[in-house]
Amino acid sequence: MTSDFIKMLADWRESMYSQTMKYLADKKIPCGAFLNDASKLQMMRSFFKGRGLNLSCICLLNDADKKFEPEDGEQLVALSEFRTVEPKPKFMFVSEGGFFQLMFMDYFKARGTKMFFNNGRANAENTYDLYMKNLPALYEVHELLADEESKIAFRAYMTARVTNVLNDFRFAPEPQYFLEGFFPEKDDIAIDGGAFDGATSADFAKQGAQVYAFEMNADNYKNCLNRAEKEIGGAAPLPLKISA
Repeated sequence: MTSDFIKMLADWRESMYSQTMKYLADKKIPCGAFLNDASKLQMMRSFFKGRGLNLSCICLLNDADKKFEPEDGEQLVALSEFRTVEPKPKFMFVSEGGFFQLMFMDYFKARGTKMFFNNGRANAENTYDLYMKNLPALYEVHELLADEESKIAFRAYMTARVTNVLNDFRFAPEPQYFLEGFFPEKDDIAIDGGAFDGATSADFAKQGAQVYAFEMNADNYKNCLNRAEKEIGGAAPLPLKISA
C-alpha cells in the first residue's frame, strides 16, 4: 500500500469518533452546540449530559432566538457574537444535516472550531468495521483513480465517515457543476433534471450550450421561465428550453 493510504489507516486509530468523544469527556474539553431551532436545545443538552461532555457554548442563528436562560457553565450567544466567546469550543455539534452544516463550517473553522455532524457512535464504528473488512477492494479503487486530487478526496471521504468531523471531508475546489473536464461548450447539449430556479441552466446556456431544463414544482418552474427571459432572452431564440 502507498504511504498516504497507510497513514490514513494509522490516523483512524487516533481520530475515530468514539476515541474523540472519550477524550472530550475525560478532559472536559469545552464544546458547543449550534442550533437553527431553539426547540432542539433540550435534546442537545441530553446528548451532552448522557456522554459526559462539557457544553460550554450554545450558539443560535439570531439574537431573537435567545429566549431561554443558559444553565451553569453555558454561554448563550447568537452567531454574530461567537467571535467573542472564550474559550472557544474545540468542536461544535450540529443537530441538522446537509447544507445547514456546510453554510457555517468555514465560519467556525476560521475561529479554531471544528464541526461534528452527529450521526452517532454506532454508525461511525460500523463504517470503520465495514471499511476494514473491505480494505483490499477500497485500496484497489483508490489506486484506480487517475489523479492525486481524486485520491485525496477519496481518503478524506472515508476518514470523515469514521471521525464524524465535517472538516475532514475534502470539498472540490471548482465551482459546483463546473468541474474540470465537464465544462459545457458551444453547441453542447445539457439536460438539467430538477432545475430549481434555473440558475445552473442559465449558466450553461451562457456558455453556448443548448440546455433542456425540467422542473416539476410550479413556483420554481415560473422562476425558471423568468430567469431565462431576463438573463438570456431577447431577439435571439432562447438557448434554454424549460419544461414542467
